[in-house]
Amino acid sequence: MASSFKPGAGQASPGSGSARSTPRNRAEPCAMQRSDSSRSVQSIGATNEQKHRDRDNIKVSVRIRPLSEKERGRGDKAVWATDGSGGVGTTNSSSGRLDVKYAYDIVFDASTANEQVFETVGRSTIEPVISGVSGTIFAYGVTSSGKTHTMMGTAADPGLVPRAIQALFEHIGQATDRVFTVTMSMMEIYCEMLNDLLDPTKMNLDVQERELPNGRGAVLQVKHLTEGKVASAAAALALIQQGQDNRKVGATAYNDQSSRSHTLCRFLVESAPAAAVGSSGSSSSSSAVTRTSAWLTLVD
Repeated sequence: MASSFKPGAGQASPGSGSARSTPRNRAEPCAMQRSDSSRSVQSIGATNEQKHRDRDNIKVSVRIRPLSEKERGRGDKAVWATDGSGGVGTTNSSSGRLDVKYAYDIVFDASTANEQVFETVGRSTIEPVISGVSGTIFAYGVTSSGKTHTMMGTAADPGLVPRAIQALFEHIGQATDRVFTVTMSMMEIYCEMLNDLLDPTKMNLDVQERELPNGRGAVLQVKHLTEGKVASAAAALALIQQGQDNRKVGATAYNDQSSRSHTLCRFLVESAPAAAVGSSGSSSSSSAVTRTSAWLTLVD
């Protein structure tokens, strides 16, 4: 199942490209994706509409960001709003009537906190990863549309990345019948180059295609990308902060410290039944052992 969410002002979201003199607030995007929605669990007695939603692979959501302090200081007015049922449009300045122009799966208004965004479009991506179903949450939008705030957040209002990591390790801690290993990496796309954020000496990395065994297709792999095993949410978040410190930032007309790159945090989550894992931590090679592996990808 995939859910995509647009925060602030996104390329595909309403409000992008407004002139400086035009009153505005922005909507930014983020998306979640599960690679195999057919494996999602449906409750008995669910309506056909609910079942259809459970089978969807991609959902698109919009988050309308509030005006910044700088915008409020120069007298800008918010004109984009939601009708509360997935519609987004502009408000007529004289009548106050909302003219709905776009429809999305979910729309968050400017007062929505990161916690609500995560609970609505993020948490449902985590549990399937534990079961071996890959998922992605990504945000997209123009500069200063709120992508990094939505994905990384602040100490007072953590974003989807720290919340997803916390939820991932909470689920792992509850699965006492299986043994998990989590391997993470963090890279940025900057000026069409891939850079390793956990080792800033590794820049402009190459991408290669690697064939999977038994004719199962191929995957794309970033050569020489730093990968490390993490045993807790705290360890993963420490590496995330290290990577954040290495990101490219710069001043824009809207933000003195705007992110100038896209960040990809990837977590390979692998598991095997606890009974098949010896006291040394090594797992049995028996073909009868049910192992799972899935990627959780978080993109800003």
